Amino acid sequence: HIPVGFERHRCGEGKVLTQVTLPLLAAGRSVLSFEAMPRNAHIVRASVALNRDNEALGRHVLVNKAVVNATRYAEGSPVCMYWPQRQQRNANNQGAFGIYLPAGRPEYDCQAEVNVTTINAEIETNGLRGAAWAAIKADCETCERNAFYGGASLWCGDHPPGLIVTEYFKGMAWLGAFARDYGYSSPGDQFGDARIRLETRGPMCP
Repeated sequence: HIPVGFERHRCGEGKVLTQVTLPLLAAGRSVLSFEAMPRNAHIVRASVALNRDNEALGRHVLVNKAVVNATRYAEGSPVCMYWPQRQQRNANNQGAFGIYLPAGRPEYDCQAEVNVTTINAEIETNGLRGAAWAAIKADCETCERNAFYGGASLWCGDHPPGLIVTEYFKGMAWLGAFARDYGYSSPGDQFGDARIRLETRGPMCP
């Protein structure tokens, strides 16, 4: 199983340009995707459905929820996907909603309200405990930290991902701390998409 979590799916000129999910499915691999934005989730489902004539296509599970850390949000509670006015939003990136706020607040320009979940919860819900994970690709506009720390059963399972590819920029000290906690290589001076590899069982894993 390859979890492709927190991935942005870009849409332009009538074409869905998935960067990871469809190529892996076409290679016969199983994919667990997380996509919080309902419109994007619809695009992902439609894209996979259009490719179902490929008999080699792997199993696909799509979770249309915001992936968080359970210590910050109550499991299943609704959140507002919000883009702060202080930041200039790229209109071509419709997945760029990395800030979640409590739902039901009219003062926020809420683009969508979705329920929250954790990696741990979805592994249980989808019967994936004990699955062997090859890699994880994460890019969710700054939600990676909360998402990762809600996935101890993934990082500490019998077959944790050997490779993590995630958005990373200078000053994101949390990724180095995460790598030390769960036994991955340091992101070092990487910029953009950092690649960290499993080296040992981390101290956060019993």
